[in-house]
Amino acid sequence: RIAWVPQVPRLVAGTLIALVVLVAESPSAHAGTFKAANQNGVEGQYIVVLKPEAARLKHQERSKLERVSVVAQRLAKERQGEVLEIFENALPAFVLSISERQAKRLAQDPRVESVSQEFYGTTSDLISSAVGDCYQPTSTHRFNARPLPSTSPQSLTCDDPDPSHDFTSATQTPRCIDNWGLDRIDQAAVARNGQYTFDRTGRVPGVTHITVFLIDTGVIANHDEFRDTAGNSRVLPGVDVACGSYPNCPPPTEDCTGHGTHVAAILGGRTYGVAKDVFIVPVRIDSCRPSSAPVNTIAIRALNWIAGASGPAVVNWSGGNSASMMNDPGVIAAAKGVLDRGLLIVQSAGNQSSYYPLPGGSPAISPVKDACGLSLGGTAAAGALVVGGTNEFDGRWVMPISDPNWNFQCGTNQDCGSNVGPCIDLWAPAGTILSASRGYQQAYCRLSGTSMAAPHVTGAAALYLQAHPTATPAQLATALINGATVGVLATSGFNSIGPSTNRLLFSKVP
Repeated sequence: RIAWVPQVPRLVAGTLIALVVLVAESPSAHAGTFKAANQNGVEGQYIVVLKPEAARLKHQERSKLERVSVVAQRLAKERQGEVLEIFENALPAFVLSISERQAKRLAQDPRVESVSQEFYGTTSDLISSAVGDCYQPTSTHRFNARPLPSTSPQSLTCDDPDPSHDFTSATQTPRCIDNWGLDRIDQAAVARNGQYTFDRTGRVPGVTHITVFLIDTGVIANHDEFRDTAGNSRVLPGVDVACGSYPNCPPPTEDCTGHGTHVAAILGGRTYGVAKDVFIVPVRIDSCRPSSAPVNTIAIRALNWIAGASGPAVVNWSGGNSASMMNDPGVIAAAKGVLDRGLLIVQSAGNQSSYYPLPGGSPAISPVKDACGLSLGGTAAAGALVVGGTNEFDGRWVMPISDPNWNFQCGTNQDCGSNVGPCIDLWAPAGTILSASRGYQQAYCRLSGTSMAAPHVTGAAALYLQAHPTATPAQLATALINGATVGVLATSGFNSIGPSTNRLLFSKVP
């Protein structure tokens, strides 16, 4: 808009307008990027990320820049679009209804960092598939576990390591009642000693609890694993960013699949958790209903909401491991915004790998995959902690071919082994991890996957924050990486960690 053009002669004015349009719509050093969805794109809907100098975020109240909402409305008017949603905690961005032609032109605006199309997906784009049928209400994989003392040292007995022997009946006290992962991460020695020792619980006495934001399917707040010494739940109300206007969605303090509850109890359960006294805030990205919401927008909503928080906290995201998600400029900008706001993101490396020889010497069902293209570690949001998964023998976790779910999980979904690669910062226990289950307050089950590895690291991060509440994400990540047990993981065979850093989580970082 150039108000002075009508005051000059018609021919000159037309020439000036043509030149201005040419400059505005041709690529330049200041132009943003345009990205169409690879598949399942939402027609006419785009996520527009502004450059930092174009608008201010909510916490930048003293800035002279205009609010995101003001800039968004101006750009929408200029391009004949309609603003559908505003983000201004983690990133200056908005969702715009606009034609593809106008969206491409908008990407050339010097105020715009990126324009990317919304796309539909599935829950697997948002959470790492946890292998097993633990989620089904009728599954024999649910059982009542005998509560263990939650004081240090916590005795972990496991006289029968075969997890299938746990499942004789729903009421049987299992012979093997430990989360072996707890036993592994509290010591550098290869041999486990049957105990989990800890000198922190994730609470600063008389001050506050460390907060963990859980991007997942919700958390069953009334499960016994989340009660404090007074019997109150440590699960806070949280938020649902997937349901939208869909009717009758349950609150985030419920969990229709069990994935989020299982993850939450690994990082903060009183019996099977790493940090036994943290506050847990569910950020639900699964509506538990048929949903048509674009998955990249759901992820941005979750990260944007979290970035509005304050105080010592850490984020667990056991998911996001799809190429579409990790190549979306809006998702990456939102993750970077959370890190910039002082919250470390701990993310699973994904389960898309296998390399397990088939009977008769046939090739493996899928190759080992690089986590760099499937996690934040290979993006502009590098600084997040990416976690690979191990088995009980310090090898890379791969679903055993003897598992009854192998054909479905590996043969059909090709989702049955931890990814590898230089973008993995730490490794942590992932195979047959015992934790809370859905259905009733004392239900437990075993699940496997990097979904289970990430919360071990998140719990350890909370323990470190208890002693160092002002630590930045970079300082926190560096402390956990430098404090890890080095050189104990398998470097040959099909359980090899491949070209990955050989660092296993150690929970008692000073």
